Amino acid sequence: METLDFAFYLRKLTGDLLSSYIVGNGKIDLKLDLEQIYLGMDTAVPLGIIVNELVSNSLKHAFPRERKEKSA
Repeated sequence: METLDFAFYLRKLTGDLLSSYIVGNGKIDLKLDLEQIYLGMDTAVPLGIIVNELVSNSLKHAFPRERKEKSA
C-alpha cells in the first residue's frame, strides 16, 4: 500500500489554500504544529478533503466583506 507524508501534504495544502484566498491585507498567518506521520492513501485522501473544506470555509466565511469587495 502506498503511504503519504501527511504533515508535508498538510503544509502544501494549507499553503496553497492561503495563496488562493487573499483577504484583508493579504497576510494570514497559519501556524501548524505537525509531527511527521505516514498514512495510507485510503486514510490520507478523506482526511485531506476534510482539512481542505475546514480551511477553505474558514477563510471564505471569516472575511465575507473583503471577499465581496475583491470579487466585484
